[in-house]
Amino acid sequence: MNSAEAMKASVDYLEPLLDDESAGKTNGVVVIATVKGDIHDIGKNLVAIMLKNYGFTVYDLGKMFLPKILLMQLKSMTQIL
Repeated sequence: MNSAEAMKASVDYLEPLLDDESAGKTNGVVVIATVKGDIHDIGKNLVAIMLKNYGFTVYDLGKMFLPKILLMQLKSMTQIL
């Protein structure tokens, strides 16, 4: 858990420093989350940062979602997707 918290702090620090080559345009929309039972969201966070850096709009729903709840959440987001 300590390494995950250290990684999150590092990512929070580095994210604003990344070049935003695609400012003002979007390459698409991505919804990302971690399902219940998978407590490791470091990979999800790294992917979200990389996608944002390359011009994607990323909605990070967080972690520990039951698949059924995740699908319900996605259906409620259809207006923005």
